[in-house]
Amino acid sequence: RAEGVAPALVLWALSRELYLLARLRSATLQGASEDRALSRHHVWSQRQPLVKRALQRYQLCQLTALLAQAAEVDHVIKGVSRGRPWDGLTQLVMAIVASDHLQSGRVA
Repeated sequence: RAEGVAPALVLWALSRELYLLARLRSATLQGASEDRALSRHHVWSQRQPLVKRALQRYQLCQLTALLAQAAEVDHVIKGVSRGRPWDGLTQLVMAIVASDHLQSGRVA
């Protein structure tokens, strides 16, 4: 925000990563190995360790809920819903962190 980045760009980056994780989690639930899923979704080899760690932190239901929250923020950004875009983005990031802590059993 302080760097002048548009909220829509920040939301796009977050949503893209959440969507990737959701697709990967879905693939593994359908029996694909993590490595096979990463390959099928064209995750660069340099990013794979990071994505694997992130994938282990979230269940599909958590990722689905986070994507729904991202869609709500998108509506705010587009003026369809009332609210402040940066507040919505902050809440989304906090939900991402909270979901990670709930899954791993850590206390925030």
